Amino acid sequence: MREGRMKKILLIDGVYFINTRNRRIIDSLKEKYEVKFCAWNRENRKVEDSENYVYSSNEGYGKKIKKLLGMKNYLLFIKKVINEYNPDIIIASQWDMLLLTILSKFEGKIVYENLDIPTSSNKLILKVLLILEKWMLKKVDGIIFASRFFIPLYSQYKGRKLLLENLPLKEIDIKQQIELEKRKKIRISFIGSLRYFETMKNLLFSIQGNSNIEVYLIGKGAENYKFKDLIQKQNLKNIFMIDEYKYEEIKRFYLNTDLIWAVYPNKDYNVKFAISNKFFESILFEKPCFFAKYTLLGDFVEKNNIGIVVDPYDTEEIKKKIEKLNEKTILELQENIKKYKKEKEKDLYWENQEIKLLEFINRVGE
Repeated sequence: MREGRMKKILLIDGVYFINTRNRRIIDSLKEKYEVKFCAWNRENRKVEDSENYVYSSNEGYGKKIKKLLGMKNYLLFIKKVINEYNPDIIIASQWDMLLLTILSKFEGKIVYENLDIPTSSNKLILKVLLILEKWMLKKVDGIIFASRFFIPLYSQYKGRKLLLENLPLKEIDIKQQIELEKRKKIRISFIGSLRYFETMKNLLFSIQGNSNIEVYLIGKGAENYKFKDLIQKQNLKNIFMIDEYKYEEIKRFYLNTDLIWAVYPNKDYNVKFAISNKFFESILFEKPCFFAKYTLLGDFVEKNNIGIVVDPYDTEEIKKKIEKLNEKTILELQENIKKYKKEKEKDLYWENQEIKLLEFINRVGE
């Protein structure tokens, strides 16, 4: 790497706005590096960012074929950005952005930000993607893992590795007074990018006829319209939606709920090994969380008795687990979470792992 000036890092993302994890990575690295991001604005929304590089188009999100067809133009944009910004290191967020980085023929150091592992419901496609990823790893100088459960899958990779899980920022736990809502019903909340409609809808169906439960869907995703349409057409009761929120509002949402929903489709290869940021947030705020059965995270939660595990595809099972909820069962789970939280108090916040990230990037850039 070139000496005598601040090193340059470019983070390449496939969405805009970039996700909160990548924003944290950028903010942490700015302490010692010049950092910009390159993002793909597939909804062609208005961009007010003169510091970074944003490519706008009309493919939309959640549309795989359109995205695939649009990747050539995004690759051309990435090449222009590399020529203009001249980075020393590229952090490629997810396998598809790693592929574009390699195809750009970038000659500097490449870090694979392993936020999610390649996945497909088609076994043949999944096999091809895993072979493709294995080939790409030969051109990578380091991997950042978002889940502890990913690491054993990459045992053959001999380069630098860093576990950087999705811990929350300290700012969401500042000692500010949050007004607590007075309510009689048990509240289950989903907080994040709204997706996985085919399994998430099972939660909505499972609470119908149960006047003691309400569900809040908080966040904007590619499938919000599907949920709104379902709620309206099926006349579903006790379900409320909040489309968008700021990260700073998370504390208020967590404190004003009883349980968190983080159940993703366990037939998805990535879901079997991923660890949700909701896991860490639920520990921080001592709120019991629902997770998916037959996943490594679900097994971990069940073993430590710090959450509730359900089959995402079984509405009746979800319904039975919810019907058993009462103040006593929720308090028992909260006590277990408190004990677990005390054991992990040094690993609660993103800031606790910043130095590891800086040291890792420094070693990669040597």
